[in-house]
Parts: sequence; structure tokens; C-alpha cells
Amino acid sequence: MITGFIPLCASPSIPPRHFLVDRRPPLREYDSSPCRALPREALFCSALPAPDAAVPRGFSSAGRRRPSRGLSAGCLCRLRRMVCKMSSDDSKSRGSEKPRMLFFHGIFLPPDCYTDKLATAWFEAISGDYDCVCLKSPRNNLGTVPPVVFEMFPDLREFPDWINSQKTRELRRLQGIKTYVGLEETLQFLQAYLNEQPRFDVLVGHSQGALIASILSLMIESEKDWLPVDKHWSAIVLFNAPGPYEAGTNLRERVARHGPMQIPSVHVFGGPTDYSWVGQQELRKVHHPDGRIVQHDGGHFFPQEQQYYDRILAELKELLA
Repeated sequence: MITGFIPLCASPSIPPRHFLVDRRPPLREYDSSPCRALPREALFCSALPAPDAAVPRGFSSAGRRRPSRGLSAGCLCRLRRMVCKMSSDDSKSRGSEKPRMLFFHGIFLPPDCYTDKLATAWFEAISGDYDCVCLKSPRNNLGTVPPVVFEMFPDLREFPDWINSQKTRELRRLQGIKTYVGLEETLQFLQAYLNEQPRFDVLVGHSQGALIASILSLMIESEKDWLPVDKHWSAIVLFNAPGPYEAGTNLRERVARHGPMQIPSVHVFGGPTDYSWVGQQELRKVHHPDGRIVQHDGGHFFPQEQQYYDRILAELKELLA
């Protein structure tokens, strides 16, 4: 590990601080750059002095080192590369970081409902092996909220969704329009979010969130420029996903052109007591024919027994390997 300043020249007349100006923006919480292991003072960024500082001896008026003395520009560039390589090697020696997981909530229920009550067993099961981010939709459902939601969460005041399912059904029934209301807005938001974040290894979703994870996987497979390849995830886990994409929508047409998705997937079914039991099986057959199946008897909720999570994580580990 590098500590303190790195001497760049034997001459004491050249203050090292002019080589060690850190112009990087502050590290964000999710920054996983290899250089994170280094002290901020040891990062080579620019040989330019501070704007108000006098030009030190050995520098030209432009702030560049005169070639007749000290280090050449090529030597300085090699030193920068050396520091980056040492940082990378140090990062590898500390072991790789945990795989990153992105979780999509279902309709009406923000992430807190899952972490605090609905899926505590799931988040406890993954806590040792994965770094999980629970993403909340920027949309708020304006339709009728089922009474069961208030029975479970009487203090809930916000009801996010990824797609307005009620408006979707209304258009289909009254006007015959086959579409997902709000999907384009959601895809734009998620495209921007995934572009600015470090890569996620796994996408996980429950109910409507599972549908979103499946649709995002279709987008990166069928449209190569939708998201850079280095941002693509390696597997998805779908808890109680709804039925297959609506017949007649542009998504169903995209699947028809593209064919079944190739991304590895694990499908967690809640058994016949789950109201979307038939649709879940059809979604797997139509869009993810090679998906692994884990079936429990908890209905449209997360399983409570640890054995199911052990199996899900074992399947996921095998897919990521």
C-alpha cells in the first residue's frame, strides 16, 4: 500500500505538491474504482500549479516541466501508469468485492415494505454474499389501492409502480389498446440509472418488479445500443412474475423477432395459491425457456422457509459461475 507522498525528483527545490493536485470529484458511495485503495494525495492528476501560485523554479510559464531538468513528460506518464497498476494489484490482493444486486419492488409497495416485513428472510439470506441496492420507482400509482395493502401497511402514504396496471387493463377493455401505460417513462429512467451506476451482476424483482427485470433483459439482448455491454448483468431472479408480455404490444413483437431470451434466470413460483400461478409458468416458457424453477407454497409472497433461499442462492451461484 502506498502511503504519503511519492518523491518525483531528488531536487528539494521542486515542491512535490505541484505534481500531486487531486482534481477528482468526491468519491461517491458506490465508487468501486481500483484507485480507491490509494490515499488521495498519492493520485497523479496534473502537473499544473494552482492558479494563484507562483511558477516554481524548473517550470515554464505554461506550467510544464522544462525538458532540460528533472522528469520528462514521458517519464511522468509512466509513473502515473505505475501507480494505477500498483493500485489495481493491491485491489486484487484484497480479494474481489461482493457481486452487486439490484432489487425491483412490486406494485404499490416501496422498498421499505420488503426490507422491513415482506422479504426480510430474503435480504438476510443474501446479506453475506451480495451487495444489494433496492431501487424505488419515481412513478406513483394514482389508481385504486387494494384494501389488503392498507391492512398490511396502515401507515403507507405512497404507492409506487413501474407500470400503471389498472390503466393498462382499462385501455385494453374499453379501447382494445394493447400497451403498458407508463412503461416508456420507466425504461428511460432505468436506462439513465443503469448507465450512471457501476455494473450490477444480478437483477431481482417481485411481481411487477419481476416483469421489469425481464423486460430490461429483453432490451439489452434485442437492442445492442440500449446499454453498454460492460453494464450488462449476468442473471435475473424473478419472484412471482406476472404472465407473459401482453399480446400485440411492441414488446411481444420484439420477442417474436428476437426469440427467447438467453440470459440465465431463476423463477420462484408461489404454487397454485398464487393468483398469477398460470401466468408465471407461461412467462417462463415463452420468454425464458431455460430458466431454473424453485416452487414454494407461500402464494404471491416470498417464501418463509430457509430451505428455499438456500436453493435459490445455490442455483444463482451456479449460473454466475
